[in-house]
Amino acid sequence: SVMLVNVPNGRFAEVLGRNLLFVPAGDDSEGTISVVFPPGYAEGDRGTVELFYDSTSSSSSFAANRIAAAVRMYEDRIAESILEEHGLSMDDIRTLGVRWVDTAPETAQRAGILSMLLPYFILLYVFSGSLGVGLDTTAGEKERGSLASILVNQVSRTSIALGKTMYVVMAAVMNSIASFIGITGAFVFMGKAGVENFSADISLFTAGNLIGLLVTMVILGSLAASLIVLMGSFAKNVKEGTSYIMPVFILVILIGVASMQMDASKSLSLYFVPIVNGVFMLKSILAGQFSLLQLLVTVGVNGACVGLLLRVIAGMFNSERILDTI
Repeated sequence: SVMLVNVPNGRFAEVLGRNLLFVPAGDDSEGTISVVFPPGYAEGDRGTVELFYDSTSSSSSFAANRIAAAVRMYEDRIAESILEEHGLSMDDIRTLGVRWVDTAPETAQRAGILSMLLPYFILLYVFSGSLGVGLDTTAGEKERGSLASILVNQVSRTSIALGKTMYVVMAAVMNSIASFIGITGAFVFMGKAGVENFSADISLFTAGNLIGLLVTMVILGSLAASLIVLMGSFAKNVKEGTSYIMPVFILVILIGVASMQMDASKSLSLYFVPIVNGVFMLKSILAGQFSLLQLLVTVGVNGACVGLLLRVIAGMFNSERILDTI
């Protein structure tokens, strides 16, 4: 509720009612917010409107901003009335207009909010999709005692380590592709349904963009799978493995959230940072602004990290300590 003081007529209350979700109270009522005009105020007088509100209340602060906007609209109406008395209008005294020209590529314009949300979701699904599978095939098999029987087979332990990692990679990539199709389809559907700010144009996904997306998802999935298999190999059971992986998973979520509002960077230096480069690569692809050099750097850096992790994993599987905790 709003208490109005020294308001000359009902025009301001009318403007206020159009801008707020509540009905103003009368002068004699107690209000959550008070709007006080100068004593003896008449339309056209110069003066200052005092607005009494509670800054510690989010609803009161929000309402105060709406009331301030209503005061400006009321002032415009008064100005229009004064100009009409002299045969003028607001358009007669305005000399400059603004025309907005969007210089972004057409593909980036069509991407909309999709280019902000999709990289975060893909990053999240890549890691979450490989989390359960990766733990089950490493720490889970230790816990069940099935890992020992696998290791005594006439197959090199390096091949076993690579097979487990590739299995987790495929699970992560398939989960990401399914999520990508679902999210994109939802955005297209909501855009056709007229939902504001939610739209996507399937013409964004050219052959080059789709290949770039697939390569980026595969390399991110490989990195996620390698990390999870490595962490799971250190643990003797799933619960312990989860405690090892959670800090990495939280870090990935923080990277995704922090980069949601960031633009696709043209600086090549960010593409040398593992995981971060994947997010910016996805943003660049959806904006239609990626270059082959950026993609090669992303694949090369993450691929080197994957190779290093696989080497460590293979070394662990070739040691008898793989069956123990360390």
